Amino acid sequence: FISIDSLNPLHKKLYDVIEDNFDEYYEYFSGIGFILEGGAGYWMFTRREGKADMARKLEIFCKWIDYLDFIKVFDEIHRLYPDKQILHLAYSAVTTCAYQSALIAAEVRDYVTSYDTKMVSVGQAAIVIQTAKYLKENPNVTMKELIKEVDNICDRTKMCFVPGTLDYLRAGGRVSNAAFIGGKILSIHPSIELENGYLVAKKKYRGKMETIVPKLIEEYSE
Repeated sequence: FISIDSLNPLHKKLYDVIEDNFDEYYEYFSGIGFILEGGAGYWMFTRREGKADMARKLEIFCKWIDYLDFIKVFDEIHRLYPDKQILHLAYSAVTTCAYQSALIAAEVRDYVTSYDTKMVSVGQAAIVIQTAKYLKENPNVTMKELIKEVDNICDRTKMCFVPGTLDYLRAGGRVSNAAFIGGKILSIHPSIELENGYLVAKKKYRGKMETIVPKLIEEYSE
């Protein structure tokens, strides 16, 4: 970005040079993958990205944001409770990069242990609540003993749900457009179960949610 109002004399000179020789500079930078564009008192260089490259960069950016968030939270907890250990009960690692970001943030923090619950949403919440209850009843437990108990809690925790709409599953690439349209026309709702961290479509229900939910509860609790 080069502005005519820059305090740097070199930038002002570059602005004038580009203005006087725009066509030549535009052709040159186009040849190396950049686009020279101008506005009211400025020049800037941009570069078009392919969809794959842009998606990859966004993924890296999101991982970096997650990483910084974990550092901030871990460090703040450690500041408040310097003698305590932190157990991070993570969202299913195969559905998000958050677990990996937490592991990276914990590499130089020996007081942090991250655990993949292989659960999402209320399933993960149930594990957190049961772990908190166990800690309240066993305040002097070691981290090794706590991890063993979390293993038991996770083994006992099952999760199943029926989405009211397939919009989000289609947006996430979990159902095809054909399946989405067919499901909408026929009022089909697949039940989704968590298996080893993955969201897996199981039995298909048809009709209104008011009639589907009681059936799901009855069949899943058998």
